[in-house]
Amino acid sequence: MKQKNIFIDIMKTIILGLFLVGLVMCIFWYPFSISIRGFAQDYEPPSLQETIIVDSELVFFWLTSIPCFIVLVLWWKITNIIEKDGYFDIKIIKLLNKSALILLIDILIFITGNIIYYNLKWNDFFTVYIWISIVGLILVCFILFISFYIKKGIEMKEENNKS
Repeated sequence: MKQKNIFIDIMKTIILGLFLVGLVMCIFWYPFSISIRGFAQDYEPPSLQETIIVDSELVFFWLTSIPCFIVLVLWWKITNIIEKDGYFDIKIIKLLNKSALILLIDILIFITGNIIYYNLKWNDFFTVYIWISIVGLILVCFILFISFYIKKGIEMKEENNKS
């Protein structure tokens, strides 16, 4: 029981940490990195086109960040289910699959948008964002892997209960 509580505390700390990192990215990194690139080249006021480019890219990054926060909320729900009912619950599988699907769709949109911005010569951090996308795809695979093994654990638990 004590190990379970330690695991829950660690998971909630990680989720809160990721939430804070996400907030820092949305509040500081995106606006700062985009505005530096768009406006730091000269000290003249930005043209309407430059303003549109910077604002559209900023809105794009903010919109693609929303699903990441939704996934963190789903993971928080998963830790609450584990805390109450244990590790082998069908609700966990559903939430894991939902979070993997949300994350996968978001990553595909994020990659597509970054490729478009790169081809328009608006994205100077393309390599960083592609690496973030690769990490996200690995995370989707990991989530689906965990979901699969929890499902197998539930099946084994049911077989043992029948015997």
